[in-house]
Amino acid sequence: MSSIFCTNTSVLEALQNSELSFFKKDKLFDKCVQHTIINNMFNSGEMYITLIDQYKHIYTNWPVNYHDYTFLLQEDWVKQSIEKKGHVVWNLFDPSYVLEDSDSNIKYISLARSVLSQNNGEYLGTLIISIRQNQLSDVLRQYNYSVDDSAFVFTDKGDFVLSYIADDITPKDAQDSFWQIKKYNKDNMIQPAGGKLRLVSYY
Repeated sequence: MSSIFCTNTSVLEALQNSELSFFKKDKLFDKCVQHTIINNMFNSGEMYITLIDQYKHIYTNWPVNYHDYTFLLQEDWVKQSIEKKGHVVWNLFDPSYVLEDSDSNIKYISLARSVLSQNNGEYLGTLIISIRQNQLSDVLRQYNYSVDDSAFVFTDKGDFVLSYIADDITPKDAQDSFWQIKKYNKDNMIQPAGGKLRLVSYY
């Protein structure tokens, strides 16, 4: 999802152009947001997309209401993304950073990624995308083809993120299967989990 912004030539050229008005840059950002919404599986009404450019101008698909959200650049996970120069950094299960968000019980899964010039790697801004945890749970249900199926999300390092569990499988069972599949470079394997042999598929 973040690649739509980080590889969009029009957006990158606009961010590099200090003479281009904020209005025109914002229109290009909105166009990119629409493209992102069309090509993803999440409800756009519950997804925050934020771009803070190198001049500290803020572009969002949600109302900032005159607040200065450049404080996001001081968050540890966002600073790490700037240091990692284009690599994604995740922030899991934090409350919303939107000041008017009244429901503090809702947790968000966020990513931050630097937007870099494709010509010389110059830093052009930071992209932040956040979705509600329950949205990811809803997506996991789509991978369940029967009432007994369960779905788990892990990071590339094998850290447990989220699950939709329909049976007595623990995250530890799923993690063990994850490492076996990674070890043998398989898309699916028969693995013991929850006291039974199960077909485990990896996406």
